Amino acid sequence: MIIYGILYLLLIYFIWIGYACQEGYNEAIYWSKLINNNGTPSNEHLKWTIWRSITLILGFISTFSILSIWLSLLFALSLILIFPFWHDGFYYLKRNKLDNCYPKGFRDFSKTSTSWLDKLKLTIFPLRVFYLILSLIMLLYIFIN
Repeated sequence: MIIYGILYLLLIYFIWIGYACQEGYNEAIYWSKLINNNGTPSNEHLKWTIWRSITLILGFISTFSILSIWLSLLFALSLILIFPFWHDGFYYLKRNKLDNCYPKGFRDFSKTSTSWLDKLKLTIFPLRVFYLILSLIMLLYIFIN
């Protein structure tokens, strides 16, 4: 893969990480305000998942000019896998700063989340680290090929 292709993929990768961090930060503010104002929680995860999926699909489509379809799919999977590490980490950092409810900060885990991934304990910190490592391995594989 030429250097411009690698730089392009890294740009998408880091934009996605920034997006994940910002989403975690925004959700922390949303849930904090809702809970502190005695609001009725609803499951907003469907709406958020749709927006994330649209963003992911745009990133996936943008790789077609430099990657095969299979490597593009692998790249999209690497983006999916890295999302919880950054999103959840920034969510717990911000919620702890706002409400002092996640003492482990970036490494914490929600026991009250409405997300089905959290309910299945698929986003506990050790698994988030595993997903991060797996995502980086996939990215390296894409660069080599």
